[in-house]
Amino acid sequence: MAALDLITVTEYKDAYNVSGTAKNGEIVAAITAASEAILAEVERELVKPGDTPATRRFELLPDRGERGTWVVDLTPYDARTITAATLHPESTAPVTLDPSQWRLTPANPRHGVYTAVELAATVNPAGDTLTRFGVCLVDLTGTWGFAEVPAAAKRACIETVRAWVRNDPQGWSHAVDDPRPEGAVIQGTRHIPMSALRLLDPLRRYTSIA
Repeated sequence: MAALDLITVTEYKDAYNVSGTAKNGEIVAAITAASEAILAEVERELVKPGDTPATRRFELLPDRGERGTWVVDLTPYDARTITAATLHPESTAPVTLDPSQWRLTPANPRHGVYTAVELAATVNPAGDTLTRFGVCLVDLTGTWGFAEVPAAAKRACIETVRAWVRNDPQGWSHAVDDPRPEGAVIQGTRHIPMSALRLLDPLRRYTSIA
């Protein structure tokens, strides 16, 4: 199983009372492919990569928010905790921000993960990279990903894998009732079926219940 798989072979088989091992290889491959497709669809980090703190680098656009603060969008990642924030990490003089100069947002996140880091209005993003490329680099250290894969994501993965393994036509397009232009049938290309897309709606990156 791949590190970012949303479900296990056992979870898939238990959902549909599947026995035997003849299709295990196909199921494993479908689980990994479906998991990748779902993660891209919702732009979230639904799987915990580990509990060891890791540092990730982000680009901060020099645009102040409505409150005059700066916002570091964590897309496509989600943070459980952030312990350090550093401006200009690529320079010879990186600036470690005091914890009073940043906060995780939203204040009351669903699923226990944060989608952005807000920097105080007093923080100055000016630097060589901003001058040359129009962005300020920010390093954030913390723990990442959902602590547990949401039940809706697991179910969406199970339904997607089932459609693909069974060669269900609903799993070979975005489904005939999908109103989006990209919902047209593309022969030979597997997509997330509509039943799974509906399950994923509350988990999408930009919703009112992040």
